This record gives sequence, C-alpha cells and structure tokens, in this order.
Amino acid sequence: MKILKMLLLLAVICLLPAYPGVQAATDKEFKREDPFFSPARTVLDPCEGDSTLTVVADGLSVVFSATTAFSESRLNGYSCVSWPERGPEMIYELAVTDSMQFWAGILDEGVLDLDIFLLGGCDSDACLEGANLEVSGNIGPLGTYFLVVDGYSYDYGQVGGPFTLGFEGRVIGLPQSICDNPDVKFDLVDLAADPDYLFVGDLFEQENLLQSYECSPYLERGGEIWFEIPAWQASSFEVRVIPLIEDLGLDLAIWLFDGCGPEAACLGFADDATGDEEETLVWERQPDSPDFIYLGVDCTRVPVGDVTSLLFSLGFGSTIELLGVPLSICLDPDVQLDFETLAAFPDSIIQGDLFGKSNLLELYEPCSPLKVRGGEIWFEIPAWQATDFTVNVAPTAIDLDLDLVLWLFGECGPEVACLGFANENASGQVETLTWVKQEGGPTTIYLGVDCTQAPTSAGINGLFNMSFGSSIVETESTSWGDLRGRYR
Repeated sequence: MKILKMLLLLAVICLLPAYPGVQAATDKEFKREDPFFSPARTVLDPCEGDSTLTVVADGLSVVFSATTAFSESRLNGYSCVSWPERGPEMIYELAVTDSMQFWAGILDEGVLDLDIFLLGGCDSDACLEGANLEVSGNIGPLGTYFLVVDGYSYDYGQVGGPFTLGFEGRVIGLPQSICDNPDVKFDLVDLAADPDYLFVGDLFEQENLLQSYECSPYLERGGEIWFEIPAWQASSFEVRVIPLIEDLGLDLAIWLFDGCGPEAACLGFADDATGDEEETLVWERQPDSPDFIYLGVDCTRVPVGDVTSLLFSLGFGSTIELLGVPLSICLDPDVQLDFETLAAFPDSIIQGDLFGKSNLLELYEPCSPLKVRGGEIWFEIPAWQATDFTVNVAPTAIDLDLDLVLWLFGECGPEVACLGFANENASGQVETLTWVKQEGGPTTIYLGVDCTQAPTSAGINGLFNMSFGSSIVETESTSWGDLRGRYR
C-alpha cells in the first residue's frame, strides 16, 4: 500500500502541467530573506482549493472575508521566495476563462502576518509570484491557478485568523480610452520655449486605469493623469515629477507607452524612489518611434490618513531636444510675402523684432550642427513666382551685437530638406542667403530669421532689416490665363 501511494505521488508530480511564468508585479514591502531556509517541495493532494473562483478578464471586482482559523498548514514554503510560511493557509482555485490581467491583495489581516502567493499548479515549486500584500500579472488564456493566503512564521504552532481579500480582473494592455481621451495634451515646442513651466496635477480620486505592466516590478494602485506627447517634435527629453505636499508619503511613478491596446509597448517606467521624493524618466527617439507617446503619472497607493489631495508638479526644464521643422511654421507663418510686389519695389525693406519670439527651431543638423537659441520670424515665400533670389538681413544701428541667422525650408516635418542656412558666427554682420529654383522643387518655401541668443529688450536689441533688392528673378508668365490654369 505504501508503494502504491508513493507511485501515485510520483505520478502526480510527473503529470503536473508545465505552466509558463507570468509577468507579475508585487507591492514594495518585502520580507527579510533567510539565507538558511530552503523550502521543501510539497504537492497538494488532492489537487483542489478550499474554494473556487471563476475569473473573467473585464469587470471582475470581488472583496470577501475569510479565515485561516480552521485551516491546516499544508505548504510551508514556496520556490519563489526565501522565507518560511509555516502558518495555516486558505487556497483558492482560480478557473481562468481567458487571458487577463489579475490583481489580488490582502486588504485586512488584523493582527496576523499573512502573505499571498500565485501558483501555476498543485505544487509549491509551481509558485509564479509571492508577496507581502499584493500580486498582479497576466495569466491565461485558459487553465487553473491557485491563489494562496498563508501565514508567515518560523514556528509550526501559529494560529490562524480572519482576513479580507480583494481580487480584480482586467483586459490585458493599456486601455484605449487613454489614447482616445488623454487628460492633457502637451506641445513640446511650447514647453521648450518655456523651460520654467511646471504642470501641477492632483492624483486624488483619479481612476486607476493601469496598475502593472511588464516594465514594472511594482504594483501602482493609485489613479493616474495621462499626457499625450507629440514625439515627432523631439529627439529626446527628460521629465521630472515631484510631490508637492511634504511628509505625505506620496510615492510617485511614471509610465511611458507607444500607444494603447493589448500590444502597447512600454517605453519607460520610473519608480526608483520612496515616498515624498522625485522621479525622473528619460526618453530618446528611436527609428521606429511613433508620432505620439503617452505618459502617465501614477502612485503606488493613496497614503493612509485624512487625505484630500495628492498634488505633484511635472516639468521638462531645458531637456527637450526639438526635432525637425515644426508643422506650425508652415501652417501659420508670421508673414506672407508677395514677390511680384517686392520685385516692383526693389528698395523695399522689411523690418522685424525678434524680442519675445518663440524658439520654434533650435537645432537642425542637416543645416547646421550649432544650436540657435533665439526666437524666429517665419516668412512664407511663393517660390512659383520666381526662379531665384538673394535675401539680406542686418541688425539695425540700435544694436550691432545681434548675431542673426537665416533658415530656408521647402516644407515642415521631422526629416525635411534644408534649402539654405546662413550664419557668419559674428554679431553685427549682414547675413546673406541665395536660393535658385530647382526642377520639381516646392511651390512655397519658408524663410526664418533667427538669432543665436534671445534678445532681452523690446524694440532695442532684437531689431533687424531684411531686403531682396533687385535680386528677385520672376517667372516668365504672369498672365491671368496662366494663373487661372495654375489653380485648376
């Protein structure tokens, strides 16, 4: 009979299904590891739980009370942790119907010291994750898992007691609602022009749309604020978030994703600090980077006590490295020129003031490896009206220290061709740029007057004069018939 029991036990061990590991996350509160403890493998026989819970992917949220007072200690250790669990346990059999993200947590353990474990089979060596209070991860698509609430103890005589357990099921991935309706939409060009800008937000009573993902080892059970960021505008940035209420214990986290849905890729995660400390995250553009990315500010959990606000600040400082020529330049240029008028009046002088202008274009390496930190005035030029021209810009006599720059583009976007660039790297100098029409070239081009450093006074040290003189060579035909045919 003993031999038969042994053979049956070996058969159970050999026939245990090979469950894959899950990408799981836990709370930050860890038990002290015991380097001398080595858990003995234990197989549940019979292979069943004390209670069964059928879990579904969307909308499951259960809170119930139970007790280990009438249970025995069947599992005294687990392969996924290095401490003993010699107290009595409750075992829940989870009938999983589909792939899902789950969360389970001990909400109240009274005077006990309980821990929580997820098993992929009837075996302590099938432990997928263990934690002090909470576990979360992706499971499925089909199968049976076991959730164990066990008592932490070095002694076999620990008594059981009541506890409250919570369980949630969610669809895998980042909810589509985040991308469809983000809380805030940023413009990196505006933020780069105002490095002192700080967004102030409040996580209090925000919806908990995301609690764990493959990029995070920790659970983030607080609510979030989500930001849409136009990644096409920049090559890199660093974002920093700081709790604003001292000694509250707010433990912030930062998420960054390439989009939404079940296959959303996590581009970054930051939760390196503890409560009341700042978090930073760096993003760098990759060849396959999407046009928009989504950044979430989260927290590990709502601090205990009488809390009515969870204020934080978010800023990029001067870390935003802009990329390409902003679309706003082509969509809304500052000035629209007409070459027929300018050619008719070759002595015309266009005057401008760069003071207070937005720094829309700071660096564009196809034109120049140098950063140009002033603001610009952008001119839309009807290239179809001319075959070539030369433009000159010069500081006024009021301020000869102004170091001017000229940019010339045929379109806007992240990887456009640079048609011209002029900077003699000396203040007070005239800058000159010549353009010659190429076959198949653009019908409209965009000329920017810039300066290496932003002016500090209105009407004093940002003034310039721009002229084309008699350099504009008009196209041959200007008849109404040809003009009418051009726009058919």
